[in-house]
Amino acid sequence: MHLNDLYPEYPLFTSDNLRKLRAFHITTLSDLLAKDCEKIVNILDVSYTEVNKLIEELSLKYCGSTATVFDIYQKRTQSNVEFKSGASHLDSILQGGFKTGNIYEVFGCAGAGKTQLCFSVAVQGILHEKNVEVAYVDTKNDLAPERILQILQRRANGNGNVALLKKIHVYKCFDVEELIIILRLISERLKQKQNLIRLVIVDNLASTILGILNQDFSLGLSFISEISQEIHKISSSRACVMVVNNARIREGEIQPAMGKLWSNLANFRLKLEHNDTAVHTGSRKVTVTPCGTIKKQESRQCS
Repeated sequence: MHLNDLYPEYPLFTSDNLRKLRAFHITTLSDLLAKDCEKIVNILDVSYTEVNKLIEELSLKYCGSTATVFDIYQKRTQSNVEFKSGASHLDSILQGGFKTGNIYEVFGCAGAGKTQLCFSVAVQGILHEKNVEVAYVDTKNDLAPERILQILQRRANGNGNVALLKKIHVYKCFDVEELIIILRLISERLKQKQNLIRLVIVDNLASTILGILNQDFSLGLSFISEISQEIHKISSSRACVMVVNNARIREGEIQPAMGKLWSNLANFRLKLEHNDTAVHTGSRKVTVTPCGTIKKQESRQCS
């Protein structure tokens, strides 16, 4: 930020004083804050008290306040939230459930239950003991309110209040540029003090980008980079759980769509498959892979 942008809010930055500062190569806010108060006092020929107060105000407003490690740790632990999946075996594998600060990528073949899992986690979000809301990004128009209500009523033993569905905020978009805009809007909303959203679900991640990759690979890569940055910002900086549903491709086995292009996206990948040993029960097999490791943990009967 240039110092002339601070006038007239800060009257000390008159044109004459700015000229004096420029003579000492001080033209930006970072230049000013890098100097000792005594040097600024000598340049501008003003009182030490006036300069010291100015530096403190600018530092607080544009650089943020300082905090101890204990403050940061306490704030982080107090803001931690854990969401159940609705399947106890899967929650056990995830060591309790879906945790804030993590990105979970769900993939599998058609009909494997990816969207169903998204619905289930969303319901667990609005039933959480803390007052939590959910952002649900629907890119394929697959959101089924009736199905979500059914899951809610079942989890609440028939006592689920329909009004709870107001806590799930639905964002519909059908192209990659809209998706990026919506992710940024959600990120900005999470900054607000009154924000209650702690769970963000994107269903489906790949549908907006695959067509562009086939037409213009380099353009597609740039969009992927932007999406990845926004998703990581939401999960880490905003203390949220991110669940993204990714389509699959088949190269000998089921893999996330776009393969290595998303290799650094998730903290955990959940592969959903039909359970061939229990066809009539509608159960699913879920393989959970912590990304960056070769360790795999498997759930056999998650429905």
